[in-house]
Amino acid sequence: MAYLTSSREGKRFLGNRDKMEVHDLKYGDTNQDGCRVDEFIKSGHAVGFIIDTLDQAHKERYTSCIRCINRTEKPVNPPASSATRFGPSGPQQQMRP
Repeated sequence: MAYLTSSREGKRFLGNRDKMEVHDLKYGDTNQDGCRVDEFIKSGHAVGFIIDTLDQAHKERYTSCIRCINRTEKPVNPPASSATRFGPSGPQQQMRP
């Protein structure tokens, strides 16, 4: 459930109820043309989520901010190539029968 808030303290995700957009405070874009979280907090449009997760914000029909959410949804480690496998000593060629 979303609730009005006037602070980012203790939150990971914050919604802008005016634009129905959710922002990740960990990766927020602080550039001049960025997320502008402080502006929508001051305007009274900020909402927190009882369950502070991106999934909860999406369930409440908030869309992901293209500036900060896309950073968090990228995989941390790309999948290894099918030609190699990683053992205790690092990458090794696969053995073929």
